[in-house]
Amino acid sequence: MASEPSLVERADEARLVESAIKRAASAGGGGFVLFDGPPGIGKTSMLREAMDAALTLGFIVLSARGMDLEQGLAWGMVHQMLRLRQSLLTARTGSSDAADLARSNLSGLANERRVPPAPSEYALMHSLFWLISDIAVDRPLLIAADDLHWADLPSLRFLAYLSARIEGLPIVVVAATRSGSARAEHILSAIAENHETTVRTLRPLSLDAIGNLLREVLGYEPDRSFVYRCHELTRGNPLLLHELAKHVKNGGNREALGSLTALDDAPIPSVAKYVDLQLRRLSPQARQAMQALAVLGTEARPDQIAQVAHIRVPVALDGLNALQANELVAPAAPPGTFVISHPLIRASVYDGISPLVRARMHTDAARMALRAYDTEIAATHLLRVPPNLALDINAPEVLSAAAATCIARGAVEGAVAYLRRLLDEELGTERVKVLTQLGMMEAGIDAASARRHLSSALAGERDPGRREMIQLALVAVAFLDSGPGECLKTALQYLADDTDQSIGTKRALQADAVLMSAMTPVDLGTKAYIDNLLTIPSDSSVGGRMLDAAVGLLHAFACERPPAIARALNATGDHALLAEPGAEPLLAAAWSTLELCDAPELLPRLDRSIETLRSGQAAGVLAAALCYRAIVTRDQGNLQEAIFDAYAAWEITVTSGSRTGAAFTANVLIRALVESGRFADAETILRRVKSLWPPSLLDYVYSDGESAILLARGGIDQALLRAMRTGESCSLVRLMNPVIVGWRGVAVYCLHRKGRVEEAREIARENTSHAEKWGTPRAIGVARRVAAIPESGDNQLALLAESASALETTPANLELSQSLFALGDAHRRAKHVTEARRDLQSALDLAGQCGALPLTERIIDTLRLLGVRAASARRTGPASLTPGERRVADLAASGLSNRDIAQSLYITVKTVEVHLSSTFRKLEIKSRKELPRVLEDAGREPRSNLPTDT
Repeated sequence: MASEPSLVERADEARLVESAIKRAASAGGGGFVLFDGPPGIGKTSMLREAMDAALTLGFIVLSARGMDLEQGLAWGMVHQMLRLRQSLLTARTGSSDAADLARSNLSGLANERRVPPAPSEYALMHSLFWLISDIAVDRPLLIAADDLHWADLPSLRFLAYLSARIEGLPIVVVAATRSGSARAEHILSAIAENHETTVRTLRPLSLDAIGNLLREVLGYEPDRSFVYRCHELTRGNPLLLHELAKHVKNGGNREALGSLTALDDAPIPSVAKYVDLQLRRLSPQARQAMQALAVLGTEARPDQIAQVAHIRVPVALDGLNALQANELVAPAAPPGTFVISHPLIRASVYDGISPLVRARMHTDAARMALRAYDTEIAATHLLRVPPNLALDINAPEVLSAAAATCIARGAVEGAVAYLRRLLDEELGTERVKVLTQLGMMEAGIDAASARRHLSSALAGERDPGRREMIQLALVAVAFLDSGPGECLKTALQYLADDTDQSIGTKRALQADAVLMSAMTPVDLGTKAYIDNLLTIPSDSSVGGRMLDAAVGLLHAFACERPPAIARALNATGDHALLAEPGAEPLLAAAWSTLELCDAPELLPRLDRSIETLRSGQAAGVLAAALCYRAIVTRDQGNLQEAIFDAYAAWEITVTSGSRTGAAFTANVLIRALVESGRFADAETILRRVKSLWPPSLLDYVYSDGESAILLARGGIDQALLRAMRTGESCSLVRLMNPVIVGWRGVAVYCLHRKGRVEEAREIARENTSHAEKWGTPRAIGVARRVAAIPESGDNQLALLAESASALETTPANLELSQSLFALGDAHRRAKHVTEARRDLQSALDLAGQCGALPLTERIIDTLRLLGVRAASARRTGPASLTPGERRVADLAASGLSNRDIAQSLYITVKTVEVHLSSTFRKLEIKSRKELPRVLEDAGREPRSNLPTDT
């Protein structure tokens, strides 16, 4: 049986791969090509074609294939890519520190050892990226990754990380997947959304292509009715068609070849039937070798196959030769090993083994792995062995060790698989401990199972401290499983039922209850209880800081700024919550409150948190910190930096399956993209977040982003409906603050455009009242601009002047630009030409500095009406640098190379080059040698611009 038929009717796909390879070879521009399609459609053939083409052009080629038996093995696909490339794991002169970190973590892979524990999955992905980049320095690189739907998730997340950074690198990834994999869909979607990714779905063969393939196999021109019947039987699947043609050809009836008669005894095409027919012709020992190779799941040596098949090595070799002659098995790498030639063949053989024989063979494979000191491979086989069957193997010990290894590497999915199997063993008093550990691990991937296992653990746990830990975990998974209403109910239940809790646990549960009341409607009794919690004094304990974070946000909802900022500052002080399990939503709440208050302490605290979190395990907290830094930089008008941080946060949230985090991130990302003129990108993000958003949560979280798209596209009616629906959602949770959700501003604009002026004025007055109560200049400035929309004449001019005056005292340059534009346009309509030119030019300068292209174009068009040929003024000097530019400039001034800077700041070399180009232009210099002098002249020593906060 052929592993794959020759390429037929795939010219367009071949040209796509060829173009990507030639681009990487000549211009150094990378690309990611993802083929999708059902089994046997030709995906593997496309990858083989890509590898052959790349080798011809001198590429380094790395290949790997996802395997269903290895889905739980952390970094299994990365292991496959590099295990035969020991030379690539040797440190080279000029290699980056991050790449050397990856080498130290991956050294030994060629000796069949698995990836050792890394500081964090995110840090290891970053170091792997630099290792791959280093490999491609001298020669371009092609990575062929087959069957991504079966890949282990850490490796798959790395490919997503690479796909977002591949632009400008001489690297091509050609990958194949099969749609419908629920476990990997969120990561595959993230890969598909990246700009450098091209997705192509392989289609069934046409009648003409079927005729050509049949002619190639049969050596004879088939008649048209034969072609039609083959199409009907195989539905254009190349693999099935090839096997059907071989079956006909091997039937021996030369006269019937190419006619319907030849199909009389042909089975309904399926891989299983064709494999079974071929295996029946071979010796029993060959069939045993084939079954052993199917159980082992990957390439194996003849002696390994012999051990599992219970045959002698020479007999195994004879069987392998016969299997190879029938194209069922192929030589593999390393030399001397064999692999089943196609995943479909392996699956059909594996499924055909009786359950008892299969379990026995997996047990033998586990014993063999343990003799080689490979506990994780042994545990992988034990997953498929019923309990109490392998009596000579200490299954609990093996499964526990494998789970611990996965946990150390951050490979949650693998740990869950081993712990679930461990529950089938006799565990005695250890059962509660395993249930607790399993529930904790399941929280992010299967909340319903986590809730069930943690509830069982809580029922059996007697230790007070562990009971409290389980209670806190159950509150968190109640949110993930059923939404904020159930989470609130669970927190209140534990507060009422367990009166002996420690004060720290009590405060943490109270914090969860307060936070959930900001996300779901509550009855009067619960409202009174929550209001009472708001009066609990602050303290510096971890639980107290958690409560402060939630209480501060509720004060912000009610436009009560002094208590809000005091609580948020205490919550984020000393960064005490960064390492606290389960504190991500509460930290996000505190950061949100500080952003709403325009607190100058926030940005330094975020910078320090990001620096700390990048080397830790809390990827969700890192995403939240990046998200809120994006919000702050957008507030300040640094749109490109906001987009960069927001995309980094988006990447983490969508590949980890965090739907709530993705929605918060999408809101700022969509707004910044729209304000930069990248409407198509914004719409892509909106479509994705809508598909992710659970119906149990109020969708006001991303309403500002959606409204921005609707208004940019001229959808006044849709934007008004969205705004009013958002207003209703906000009222359900007592959210009054216009800085949190700007639905009133959207409603005022839309109502005014529809001629409903009095309604617009009423909402504008309400908006102004809440903004004045909140009291920040930014809130007041924006509210004045909103209030001016339904007004005219002197009243409108006065409101817009007040808006601009308030915003001039803030760093909110984009908001100031919008107010100055509105003021200048109002002066133009009032025939105040001098004032109009002055304000419009100031608005243009600010909009240009922010990178707000649509706003810039509108201002220029308005200036043309005044007869002015406008251009925005360039800001120069160190003060004009954005925070990101300043960070890069300081590191460049200290002597770091572009690659070292990129590695240090977790960005790409291209991003460093863009920042330095902009920095040189703003500082009016021509080389990095001048940076120390210019920065020192500005009164600062060159250093990393990562502010600290005490």
